[in-house]
Amino acid sequence: MNTRYTLTSLLGLLAIGLLLAGQIGCEMPEIDKPEPIPVVENSPSEEDEPAATEPAQPREFTANDPKRGKRSRSVGGYAGAVFGARFWAEHQMIINNINHALDLYNAEHGNYPKSHDEFMDKIVSVNQIALPELDEGQEYLYDPEDHTLKVQASQPGDEPAEETTAD
Repeated sequence: MNTRYTLTSLLGLLAIGLLLAGQIGCEMPEIDKPEPIPVVENSPSEEDEPAATEPAQPREFTANDPKRGKRSRSVGGYAGAVFGARFWAEHQMIINNINHALDLYNAEHGNYPKSHDEFMDKIVSVNQIALPELDEGQEYLYDPEDHTLKVQASQPGDEPAEETTAD
């Protein structure tokens, strides 16, 4: 009996609260809409346009650069993160292997490779590191100044010659 009285009291208080809420402050406030900002179009200047003859600067190779895994990451959201994680981890292990091989080479020889060809021969080939495929129009470049593997846009005349085999 006591619970029935308590339940009735609570429902009554709830009804009174809803009535009061309807009377007090439930109106939509009037908001002044800001005026749109006019878009000013700048005329293109020579500074804004990149030089057509100047090639893009090489940038450091990251785990997101290789071709494999880009489609998985492009899905986005949770699925893209899960599907792209495998490829990112594989590519990051390759980067770590290259850095470790460079450190070992430096410890053994007292210097780092002095050219891209020496890097490919003494680091990549000797350690059997399989560099992942890059997107079309990109190529690997070893920078002897900072001892890192970089990615750059390939030059139009740099296409590898097709191998012909004699039968």
